[in-house]
Amino acid sequence: CFILDEFHRIESFKIKDIYNQWRKCIMSHKNTLCILTSSNITLANKIIDCDLNMLFGNFQKVVFEPFDTKTARAFIRNKFKGIVLERGLIDFLADLSSCKPFYLKVICDACIDYLAKNPGFKPDISSLVLSLEEAFIEKWGTLNKIFYDLINQAQGQEKDTLPTDILITLSKGVNRI
Repeated sequence: CFILDEFHRIESFKIKDIYNQWRKCIMSHKNTLCILTSSNITLANKIIDCDLNMLFGNFQKVVFEPFDTKTARAFIRNKFKGIVLERGLIDFLADLSSCKPFYLKVICDACIDYLAKNPGFKPDISSLVLSLEEAFIEKWGTLNKIFYDLINQAQGQEKDTLPTDILITLSKGVNRI
């Protein structure tokens, strides 16, 4: 079994003709289960359909849609086993993550880790904000890395700084055209 999470980022390794080499490897190891995950469905489909050109073989695409609100609430309660959360905080976490499993997991894990490191804090909006600082702000934080990848994609090959300038301006409260 081979699992490659966020496989669409393989291009960042700058390996010459990566998809051709990868395709040959997959086809020659027919008895190996390859699980590829990606949060970027459009790019993942392009890579599988065009770049990897997997016309033949035994493979299946499974798309995981965001949870419905009820499932997201159950997921959050399950992650916070033994910790009592107010319904408003549960709904806020579901809304903040858009009920997407990956973001729900990252946000819940960050909050649980923070509460474990700071046993005097109770789970509320202020502890949630503090817990997310590492995920959003720290250089190696999960959500920080995803945000910077999105910014780099928006800037494109020419490294156009306009998208970044617009985001910075909007974050400062300037919201008029």
